[in-house]
Amino acid sequence: MMIIMMALTSILPSNSTSLSARIQDTTEQIAPVEPALHALPLSPADALSISARQFIYVPPVRVPSKKVVRHKVPSRAKERPLRVSRDRARVPTKIIRFSSRLDFSRCSDSSGIESGLHYNARMLYRAVCNAFPKAGPFGGYRYDPGSLHYLGRAVDCMVPSRTVGDAVKDFVYANRKELHVMQIIWRQHIWTTDRPYWHLMEDRGSITANHYDHVHVSLY
Repeated sequence: MMIIMMALTSILPSNSTSLSARIQDTTEQIAPVEPALHALPLSPADALSISARQFIYVPPVRVPSKKVVRHKVPSRAKERPLRVSRDRARVPTKIIRFSSRLDFSRCSDSSGIESGLHYNARMLYRAVCNAFPKAGPFGGYRYDPGSLHYLGRAVDCMVPSRTVGDAVKDFVYANRKELHVMQIIWRQHIWTTDRPYWHLMEDRGSITANHYDHVHVSLY
């Protein structure tokens, strides 16, 4: 400090004594910080830390925060228990459930015709004979290997006129799904589930063979 004052006095002119006095007074007021720190009731480590902070800037250390990643666990779908009702259990069978609007009560001559018929064929026979009292007689099972009559899955309905025959054909066709119909033949025209439209058949040589006097129905 004395060296600084001597240098200033040598540089400044003599009339600047007042300035030098001011500089001396200012330097005396700026006392060293370190001796004042020792007068405080601090430990040596704390005093050294405070003294060092006056000359060295120590930036605060930022500790990166850990982000908690929460993985979304897919919620399990609610498993509904399988409820099987005995009333609604589907039994693998070709026997159909008939509509209540059709009359399936036994006809007068059912005993001779229904023997040998499949269940679906019996229900078809009853529905037709109850809907058309003028229709008949009926033909069902007969010994004819290779024919659906032999399997009890075909019914012949004899008709007294074309009007009655057309009505029987239309009735069976309208209820074909409920009666489980596979084939209808009337007046040399045939309808099948494989070819679901009316188409002409070959000439078989007679009125009965060409189905002009009866309606033939085959069933599943």
